[in-house]
Amino acid sequence: MKLITLMLVAAVHITHAASTILWDEGVHGDLSDDFEVPSMLTVAAGENLISGIFSASDADLFTIVVPQGLTLTRIQLTSYTHDNSDNLSFFGMQRGATLSSPPSSFFHDEIGYTLFGSWALDGTDLLAILSSYPEVQTPLVEGKYAFWLNETSSSSASGTLSFTAEAIPEPSHFISFVCASVLSLMRRRK
Repeated sequence: MKLITLMLVAAVHITHAASTILWDEGVHGDLSDDFEVPSMLTVAAGENLISGIFSASDADLFTIVVPQGLTLTRIQLTSYTHDNSDNLSFFGMQRGATLSSPPSSFFHDEIGYTLFGSWALDGTDLLAILSSYPEVQTPLVEGKYAFWLNETSSSSASGTLSFTAEAIPEPSHFISFVCASVLSLMRRRK
């Protein structure tokens, strides 16, 4: 019974991580609008939040760094407000530290994108939508990924995106855990 309890505690500890605020424009100021020098943000294990206000004239450009040992598995809209409930906002990404060209209504094919609105507050995984582009393969592994957030109308919108990063289990730890569990069960049977 002790072994099962320890296994459950370890599983909860591995899967539960606190939220990290990567950027809040109300606190940290505006995200970069320079495609050659985007705001550089490194995710930690768990939920990583980016909050901001974006408009057609204010592209929010940032690079997510996925460090070694983590994968980025999900991007979810957790809050979104706009005066027009039918409004759509733009969210794009490209592999690498920067976009290959400045944000405009015409962009290169290597940029995966989606339009989103309040409908995406239902738990929709925006990364899954972006992965429909051949250039975006999920989960996002160690590396740098350039993101572009923009409003499609003349007004502005505000919202929070949650980037979920998960630790890659190290094979040696997993094998040790399995071996210890098997040995413990074998001892109990004797």
